[in-house]
Amino acid sequence: MDFLKNLQLDNKEEFVVWLGIGFLLLSAFVHLTFLDSKYLFGFGLGVTAIGTSLRVSRKVELSIQYGYEIQQPKTKHNLWSGLICLVGVSLCTVFGFLIIKGLLF
Repeated sequence: MDFLKNLQLDNKEEFVVWLGIGFLLLSAFVHLTFLDSKYLFGFGLGVTAIGTSLRVSRKVELSIQYGYEIQQPKTKHNLWSGLICLVGVSLCTVFGFLIIKGLLF
């Protein structure tokens, strides 16, 4: 568990990417009887796409106020990061619905 100490999640974008990778690995290596691996893989792919698009669109804005430099992170999507985020949200919605449907019925 020492590798978790070195894993520094500084912002939410990195956390979302690692969460998506965790879902992908869970679908690949763990066989869950109550959950279909295809749906978990699609959901993990969507979460990874959302995290990647957020990571790409993150910009740092520098402003000077009262003699101090203030860095503020801003999210500014371009065409490609917005499209990747839209695809990720669509994948998460569809496969999340299929996961819930599979758990209930």
